[in-house]
Formats: sequence, C-alpha cells, structure tokens
Amino acid sequence: MPQLYQARVSEHTLLKGDYHWFVIDLQTPNTLDFKAGQFIMLNVPGIPAKKAYSIASSPANTGQIHLLIDVGPQGDGTLYLQSLKPGDPVSFMAPAGQFVLSDDPNEQKYVLVATGSGVSAVRSMALWLLQTKQFTGPIALHWGMRFVEDIFWEEDFRIMERQFPNFHFDLVLSKAPEGWPLCTGHINDCLNNHYANFDNTGIYMCGNPTMIEGVTTLLNSKNVNPINIHHERFG
Repeated sequence: MPQLYQARVSEHTLLKGDYHWFVIDLQTPNTLDFKAGQFIMLNVPGIPAKKAYSIASSPANTGQIHLLIDVGPQGDGTLYLQSLKPGDPVSFMAPAGQFVLSDDPNEQKYVLVATGSGVSAVRSMALWLLQTKQFTGPIALHWGMRFVEDIFWEEDFRIMERQFPNFHFDLVLSKAPEGWPLCTGHINDCLNNHYANFDNTGIYMCGNPTMIEGVTTLLNSKNVNPINIHHERFG
C-alpha cells in the first residue's frame, strides 16, 4: 500500500530541452521499498489531485529516488517541479503502479521500449535486472526521441553496454537529421527490423499512446502472447 513520504530535493538539473533531472532524498520514512517500473504520486501545493511520475532509479537505492521530468506540458505538476530548488521539501505517496517486471519464467529475454521521459520506468528495470539481479539473458532498451538536440543519457547507456555484454541500447529519432546513422522513424518499424520473433520475451513499453498502439499492433501481428506485453502510458 502507498504511504505518505516527506522528502527534500537534493539535486535539480536541466539535462536538455524540457527534460529535468531530480534527486530526492527521503526523510520520513527514510527508505522506500518499490519495484522497478512503479511511480510516486506527488503532492502539488494548492492542487487536490496528485501527479504521477515514474521512478527512474533502481529499487536497490532505497534512501532516495530519481525523477526524469519532461516539463514541456507546463501543467500543474511540471510547473511545480520546475520551480523546485535543492533543499526544498516535497511530499508524495508511494509506491504505486502495476507496471512491474513479471515473474513469468517464460520471460527469458527483455525488450524495453520507451519514448521521451517514459524511459524513466524502463531505466529502473534495466538497472535492477543488470546490477542487482545480475540477469544474464538478453536485455534491449529501445528509446524513441524526436530531435537530436533532445538527446541525453546516450553515453550513460553506452557505458552500460560496455559493462554488461547482454545489454543493447538502441536510440531512435523520429525527426532525424540528414545522415543520422541509427534507426529513424517509428519505434515499431525499428523493432520489426531488429527482431524476427519475440519468443520467450517480456516486452515492456512506457511512453506515448501512439507508440504503445504501434508496437502492440506489431506484436499482435507476430502472435506474441498478450501476457508477455506490458505497458504504461505517458501523455
């Protein structure tokens, strides 16, 4: 069951464009037990409804949480987060959400798919599987962004590739510049080119509804068992 947490902003960094990075230190309680893929429900002063944000850090890091926020929508939650400075208090309910790794033994490989800040949830999953669970089966993370100017974390994921030979990172741009050497267009098209089949694979998608629908259509066409298709919608 989610419980109320009092915490404090430790770090607030503008990464690129509208993407902001937050490190939040827990105070009361001072530890959070959550599963990779879950989210917090942030209290925004003056707003009755809580705002949901996926946790980007690994569940192994119990004393703080990391958030990746796209402030582009400029809604109540993003405006509040954008205003926060190191030292500011925050409160939220956590953990929440059912978008978590399955314990199905048939999922012997993982395909993690995200667009924009939806990478938060699948980043948490990749960190948990590789660093803590020491999972040695294939893990691929396919991340869709629009413009080359928005790219961040690419080197971080490339470092993970070098550290873990079973991990593959694929950066997809829908508005790629001339000469872009990697995959372009829609993620479902790139996945279709990458995989002949998705046998014994757990597919985890987090991002915009168009991506979710496109990838789900592709998976259905390849007769992937719906029990192995998991998703969380952003936006």
